[in-house]
Amino acid sequence: MRTLHLLIGTLLLAVPGQAQPSHWPTSNASWKVFHTQAHGLVVWVSPFQLDIINGLLFTEVTYTLGNDTLLGGQQYTAVYQAWDSQFESVPGAQVDTTVNYPPQGPVFRGGFRSMGQQVYFWNVQDQSEHLLYDFDLQVGDPLPISFVYQNANATVASIDTLLLGGQARRRFHLQGAGLLGSFLV
Repeated sequence: MRTLHLLIGTLLLAVPGQAQPSHWPTSNASWKVFHTQAHGLVVWVSPFQLDIINGLLFTEVTYTLGNDTLLGGQQYTAVYQAWDSQFESVPGAQVDTTVNYPPQGPVFRGGFRSMGQQVYFWNVQDQSEHLLYDFDLQVGDPLPISFVYQNANATVASIDTLLLGGQARRRFHLQGAGLLGSFLV
């Protein structure tokens, strides 16, 4: 009987584990990020008077992957950023205005590389590599400080799966100060 338990235990240990592949794109990918933030715009309301108009700044940022590139001695997939912004005054502002800023970019921002379940970003602004995502987190693990997420008090509270675009994705529910309802996919 003991031999049977030992054999079953050995077989279970030999079964390879199943993990969600990171599916991090390495070519032919682009995505958009939308930001809305409170903003003040300085305007002339008369020839001798400046005023600040309160409003919202809407920004659409487009990231596009390029060819492979060498950064800091490592091979990365190049990342380019372009953006377009529009300011709209709040209702009842002294001056009702909309300002469309000229589109910017694309500008080279750095590169991505994957190593196991971790994805790293080389930032050209500070010339260094930053952890971007860690797809191998487990319940109870602290969320590592990364380029994307900088809350030092976050831990993984639970993990479930949701369907996005027909593909199953792990969703990491977070807990910690200021994290009510926060999650990463």
